[in-house]
Amino acid sequence: MYQRSFIERGTDEDAGYIFYQKNRGKNEKYFLNLLMNIEVIQSLYRTAKIKWSAHCLERMQERDISIDDVGNCIMSGEIIESYPNDFPHPSCLIFGYTIHHKVLHTVVGYDGKDLHIITAYYPNTIKFMEDLKTRRNK
Repeated sequence: MYQRSFIERGTDEDAGYIFYQKNRGKNEKYFLNLLMNIEVIQSLYRTAKIKWSAHCLERMQERDISIDDVGNCIMSGEIIESYPNDFPHPSCLIFGYTIHHKVLHTVVGYDGKDLHIITAYYPNTIKFMEDLKTRRNK
């Protein structure tokens, strides 16, 4: 219900923040988690409502992952795992592709106003099944 009303309002860069402010309170994490869908994430990315963690930028450099690769992953991707109870705000794992068509995973969070890029990495078949979407059992 809440996702639909947000999406129907369009891609106004402040729509997510307005929704968050109207619905915050004791169910704050619940409402933020409702906004964790690929359309909202892509809209935030398009409108440059992004915060990059220092950790993410360091790991991207070590792994030879560019900002354009992360952007392509988000814009071409799908959410494969959700972490509604993540601290300090809900986050999710996005499966997508780099600009050179390599599979990439990007973890993003949403605080009601900005998209937080937490980390990005190339998945492997040690932790994921052959589809690189399904996590192996521990």
